[in-house]
Amino acid sequence: LLLLLLLLVCHSAVVVEAQTTTSTSSTTTTLLLNNNNNNNVPNPNFTTTLFNNGTSFRQNICHLHEQYANNSIELADALQGFSIRAALNCPRDYCFVDQDGNLNDTHPGLYAYLLDNLAERARFDWRSDFVLIDPNEMPPEKSFTDLLEWKTETYDLAVSWWTKTSERVRMGIDFPDGWYDSSIILVGKKELSSSSSFANDFEMFSFLDPFQWDLWLMIVITIILSGLIYWLLEKLDPRSDKRRLDQSPIENMFITGVAFTTHFEFTPRTNIAWAFALSVSFWAMIVGSAYTANLASFLVVQQTPKLQITSVEDAVAYGKRICVYKGTAIADTLTKHFRHGRFVRKEDLNGSLQGVLEGDCTVAAVAMGVWQTWRRHSDWSCQLEWIGRKYKDIPAGFATRHDAGEKCTSLISEVMDIHLMDMLDDGTIQRLWEDHLKTQHGEPQCRDDLLLTTTTTSSSSSSSSS
Repeated sequence: LLLLLLLLVCHSAVVVEAQTTTSTSSTTTTLLLNNNNNNNVPNPNFTTTLFNNGTSFRQNICHLHEQYANNSIELADALQGFSIRAALNCPRDYCFVDQDGNLNDTHPGLYAYLLDNLAERARFDWRSDFVLIDPNEMPPEKSFTDLLEWKTETYDLAVSWWTKTSERVRMGIDFPDGWYDSSIILVGKKELSSSSSFANDFEMFSFLDPFQWDLWLMIVITIILSGLIYWLLEKLDPRSDKRRLDQSPIENMFITGVAFTTHFEFTPRTNIAWAFALSVSFWAMIVGSAYTANLASFLVVQQTPKLQITSVEDAVAYGKRICVYKGTAIADTLTKHFRHGRFVRKEDLNGSLQGVLEGDCTVAAVAMGVWQTWRRHSDWSCQLEWIGRKYKDIPAGFATRHDAGEKCTSLISEVMDIHLMDMLDDGTIQRLWEDHLKTQHGEPQCRDDLLLTTTTTSSSSSSSSS
């Protein structure tokens, strides 16, 4: 009996131990896949000074690539359980921090939401080892391309809306599929269009606009004096006109005024009356023709927008000043392709658009995603509008180092490509983008902008920041 009891106790202990081991193993796996999902604190172990080329936190993941090469794991799952060291451009429009310098608990920003979705799909972790990089601390002689090169050398993933350019690709930078519309567009002041105020607003005295007020005054004086002169001629010689016009000067002024409308009512009979009537009719013909021509021109001008620019090429050809955010891919691309363009480099995105309002530039060249965000600012966005067509369709997104052999960092880009395309196809990126705009900037303030609320990220699926 004692032996039987002893065997039962040992058996129970083995079962409990096995269950504990299984539970612990399961818990460990879960923690590995969902580690620090709510961690908003940057990892100080991977923080360094900007452009410190003596330190690199980029990891060697060739063992993960080897698993994929040996068909031990699918490419979409090749980063399973891996903790990516990501460097986020923050604080920016898509990354928000609290007063302690950590990611905001309530709304960390679009970057965090995108990474969380990617991490869930690919089953990797990023919140354990991320850092925040403030681009505003860049030295003035450095560009965003310099920042991107340093970040991809130092970290596994550079998080921002990096624009893919030939220069950056030549530098060995890899770009996963884009989630941001970085297409170059022009933004300028709103002008009257054919369907605006002239077509819908009635102005009582708009017929006076073809002539300036001093010219109208001279016309009135000329009509009055001409009427008085003809009345005086009739007084001196009653035979000057077939009618009796020597009784009322007002009648003579009326007939002269009618002559201004090119309707001749004089009936002269003497030489001097003929000469005077001829001079009045010739004067009326000249002034009437000038008024008609000016009125026609005035109507055309009223119905035509003042700014006849439909492309970057037009702005450059007309010698217009174009505001750009210095050091960005847009500024580099335009100055490279339009060497004779009049580009005004501004210190930030806000400065580019403010430069248009303040008259420094005729237009500003910005990314489509930037315009979709900034046109929701109620203080001045209603004074601006998108002009013409896109210069180029350029998607943008995250970036990594192109490395297929030394540390195999290219694997990160390849895995993210799969999941970013899935997120585009199932509408996740568009939903996150629209939620970001509504949460941070509200609905468009201008009535015209209500027609433009849908994002263009779906167009980025076929082609991929600051």
